[in-house]
Amino acid sequence: MTGGIWDRAAAEYENTGVDFFAPLGRELVARAEVRPGERVLDVGTGRGHVLVPAAAAVGPAGAVTGVDRSPAMVELTAADVARRGLAHVSVRVGDAAAPGLPPGSVDAVLAGFILFLLPDVAAALGAYRSVLVPGGRFAASTYGPPDPHAEEARCRLRARAGLGADVPDVFDDPDALAAMVRTAGFADVVVDDVAVPVRYRDVDQWWDWAWSVGYRGALERIAPADLPAARAEVADALSPARQHDGTLLITTGVRFTTATNGRAA
Repeated sequence: MTGGIWDRAAAEYENTGVDFFAPLGRELVARAEVRPGERVLDVGTGRGHVLVPAAAAVGPAGAVTGVDRSPAMVELTAADVARRGLAHVSVRVGDAAAPGLPPGSVDAVLAGFILFLLPDVAAALGAYRSVLVPGGRFAASTYGPPDPHAEEARCRLRARAGLGADVPDVFDDPDALAAMVRTAGFADVVVDDVAVPVRYRDVDQWWDWAWSVGYRGALERIAPADLPAARAEVADALSPARQHDGTLLITTGVRFTTATNGRAA
């Protein structure tokens, strides 16, 4: 998935009335046990849904750096940071897999829904461990078991877009994920799955939300003339999730991974 997709999604990202990434960003910061006065790196910062709660956790005596390869995401998030008066926060365009900070310069590295987008996760984990102080913390969120109705909608969109079925990888197996993090030199590795219920007003809201997140990668591959048929297929796939009040209730699995830098002081 290219940076251009995220540039085009930036203005709508988490701006469709669906509260998904923001609460999960707060949860990631809590699981990382970010404390006042600490230095934090947020990789794949996007629109700041991890960055902002991290800034609140460290307070003005701390410092938070956000890195994202999408210029549009960075521009909008930097403007948000300025409006909030967060002088101890900086946001810049950069590679989430190679943040370019000095060794041992941060107390925590946070990676919200970004690891599975990186071409070389093992190398990225090595880079994160390098910038952490001894005993520093790493925390990441990825997707866990999907909601069956949302997964069916996603499969139908991928088929319409001419994309093949997903190939299982390390992120589908919590034990393999934990092993990969340990192999990178981290200690105290914990992988925890949480079921997150999210309510959508109707199919229209789900469709708008899909354009604002990673689904956009498939949606942009569908010919404009075919989008109404694709939307109808999505509506059919999601119909079992419809509640008595007409809303859709989708329960998404989220996988939190936490670890500490086992490097000796």
